[in-house]
Amino acid sequence: MKRILVPTDFSEPAYHALEYALRLGEKMGFGITICHAYSIPYAGASSLISINDILEKRAKEDLAALKAKVQKQPEYKSIDIHYESQFGSVADVVQSMLARTEHRFVIMGTRGASGLKGTLLGSNASAVMKKAKCPVLAIPEHANFEIPKRIVIASDLSGKIDADSLEVLTEITRVFDSEVDVVNIKHPKDAATVATPGEGLSGYTYHQLEHEDVEEGIQLFIQQQEANLLVMVKHRYNFLERLLRHSVTKDMTLHTKMPLLILHG
Repeated sequence: MKRILVPTDFSEPAYHALEYALRLGEKMGFGITICHAYSIPYAGASSLISINDILEKRAKEDLAALKAKVQKQPEYKSIDIHYESQFGSVADVVQSMLARTEHRFVIMGTRGASGLKGTLLGSNASAVMKKAKCPVLAIPEHANFEIPKRIVIASDLSGKIDADSLEVLTEITRVFDSEVDVVNIKHPKDAATVATPGEGLSGYTYHQLEHEDVEEGIQLFIQQQEANLLVMVKHRYNFLERLLRHSVTKDMTLHTKMPLLILHG
């Protein structure tokens, strides 16, 4: 069975992302694996074993409480849900589970995101996005679940999309009969340069727009399109990386309500 991996730290943003994953999984016919990563700061060898035992016990108790909470929701009874806890950082545990089980993508919550940087630079979300070899769907804490009928892919059109990532995107668009727009935001001084969608994007509606700030240009476009899901492609070196390094942080609400799907190039 195809599955979605959902890391949790038992916080409200994490539970919100889990609810999103459960509703998405139910509609796509996917199972859900809920995982909790626990680790301890170094405190001397003599105390490591006892602290680890305590944290492991607490992790199992918290997962049991979460399971009981989920089982009270009748709309989730048809979903195949697994619960696991593992020692390590969130990114390492996610990577370990992806290596041994059939998970198509990861869904995780982000806290207090303000603008694109806020969503991408949360420590756990950022680490998972860098290490995971599959798509990662980041759910801001104030995002409401909406059927992804309108999808916007923001891209600088460099390189192609990884085949597994493209397959996930294709499956989402098929299940929800989504309309997909690809937007390339260019600075006015580069407007004379004409780009075309690369491999994997050529079948979608393409827009090339001018704006002095990439993040603001994306925001305006998704508002115009009334999009439900924003998709970005992470190549080794592309505009997503440049955006994080150079864009001025603004008081924006781009991702306080907009789920963000990161695909791999």
